[in-house]
Amino acid sequence: MISKKILYLTTDLLFLNTVKAGGSAVQESHLSILMKLGYQIKVVLINCEKFSNSAPKLFKDTQTFFYNGVYFSVDEVQLYRTDNSELSFLERISKMIFNPTDYYYNFVNKVNYSFLDAYFNKMEFSFIWAQWFYAGLLAASHKEKQKVFYVHHDWQYKLVDFKKEKGLKTKILKFSKKRIEEKLTRDVAAVVCVSSTDAYYLNAKGINSLYLTTTYNKTNIELLKPKEKPSLVHLGSLNATANRVGLKNFILNSWEDVKKEIPDICLEIVGELSVEDQELTALLQNDKNIILHKFVENLNTVLRPLDIHIIPWDKDTGTRTRLALTLQYKQCLVARKEGVANAKEIVQNVNALLSDSWPSYTNDIVNLYNNRTLRDTIAANSFKTYTENFTHESQLKNVASFIKENS
Repeated sequence: MISKKILYLTTDLLFLNTVKAGGSAVQESHLSILMKLGYQIKVVLINCEKFSNSAPKLFKDTQTFFYNGVYFSVDEVQLYRTDNSELSFLERISKMIFNPTDYYYNFVNKVNYSFLDAYFNKMEFSFIWAQWFYAGLLAASHKEKQKVFYVHHDWQYKLVDFKKEKGLKTKILKFSKKRIEEKLTRDVAAVVCVSSTDAYYLNAKGINSLYLTTTYNKTNIELLKPKEKPSLVHLGSLNATANRVGLKNFILNSWEDVKKEIPDICLEIVGELSVEDQELTALLQNDKNIILHKFVENLNTVLRPLDIHIIPWDKDTGTRTRLALTLQYKQCLVARKEGVANAKEIVQNVNALLSDSWPSYTNDIVNLYNNRTLRDTIAANSFKTYTENFTHESQLKNVASFIKENS
């Protein structure tokens, strides 16, 4: 393939963080695929934590990072933020109705549009790859919209349901965010989804969408041996909503029943503890059957084949990035059905056991723990699923074809 230069627009260099969140895995996955397809990648970081008081600013090559044998230079852009505080009540209502994007995301404005257009036009690139929501909003403002591929992680309006505050203000916020997000998907050339259900939804609305799994390098897992007795494993930072709420619900609704059936069972928690939910932290720290590993750089030290991996989250959001690791390490997945609905590769009784209630969830864990033959079968099928769907190489043709069709 002839090498082409593309602009990789992101609002957070998650792939530079020591503690790698789910967004980091998506970033690394997409960088790896685009590199393997022969693209020259120019990274532009939009700093949405610090804003310019007067006008947008560009700090060239303020950072470099080394990934997969390649050094990347990063241009950091600092944007101007409009001030809504001086608007009258009627002006606020008018802006909320007729320009909700500018109202709720005040770094998306005409001043920054002009600045980014001028900056992008100085560069020759085949298309913009806009990683996540904020980057998508900014990229869609570029006049050559047909060249924007927006990477959609989660529907922000759905996350409003997890806010503690309820009432009319929250309902208006959710309605407005839905308008903004659905408009964004129409304003770009195509959408890349990390969820199969989101891609199906958008394609049904006539929006060109690709379901792209979070991919990892091919791996030789044969050197890792199963333990004599399997552990339960929960992977992922508990600062993420899906991980935190899912695990807490499991502890409150299923864990005690599991321990009654298997008194010596061990639950291993891999990932940072929650800074928001001290009640959950106390529950975990005061249980002798629970081991807290916190953040682990090398997962080979804690993840073992045939362990029982739990995903107790029961909503169609989150969980996608760690799902691939479950399969990669030949672990046996027991999940709430809704929590993995966004991954079409997960099939009941083939590479996972899926439950729609807490009693059945408990039974699945106990039965799987006591059935080595079933664990062997699910583990083998899990690794096969990983190899066929969750490696960089497995997605190259899909991505190449999708880019060609939409750029």
